[in-house]
Amino acid sequence: MKYREEDILRILGERVKERGRLPTKKEITEDKCLPSYETMRKYFGDLRNMSRTLGFKLVRRRFDEEEIFTRIKKWSQELGRMPTAEEIKKDTSLPSPTTLAKYFGSWKGLREQLGFQPVRRIIYTDERLLSLLKAKTEQLGRAITIKELIEDRSLPAIGTYITRFGSVGRALKAIGYETRKGRKAQKSRN
Repeated sequence: MKYREEDILRILGERVKERGRLPTKKEITEDKCLPSYETMRKYFGDLRNMSRTLGFKLVRRRFDEEEIFTRIKKWSQELGRMPTAEEIKKDTSLPSPTTLAKYFGSWKGLREQLGFQPVRRIIYTDERLLSLLKAKTEQLGRAITIKELIEDRSLPAIGTYITRFGSVGRALKAIGYETRKGRKAQKSRN
């Protein structure tokens, strides 16, 4: 669909009247009456230019550091862990993970202030990676799927296997599983 600038301005003006403010990037993306955020950027540039065109002054949202800390701490206690960056991004009442890191010095600083141990980076040898993968496949009685590897928190991240072996398929092959394009890995018949 081709949008005219005046149509976009009319719809944006309606949204501003409804909300009392300019819609966020996320709200623009989710609003089916508006073109995509990228299309709007072609017309107006960034949100700041959009707001100027509509006659609004873009006001930076200020967050109360104490309130943010309390909310994230409560959320962490409910989860039994620190919320992930993805979970925080979905909560539009909180600042972005990047902004949170600025408020608290760093993401690591926020974790420590909340009472969580810093995340330890574990260095795995190739042998250890293959040993963990083999143990999991034996436990399952078959090769682990990509989805299972992504979801299984007891194993190193899928990216570790890809970085080290070039692909998960190659790692599986190294422990005796054959992979065929478009098919599940099967135990080699050697």
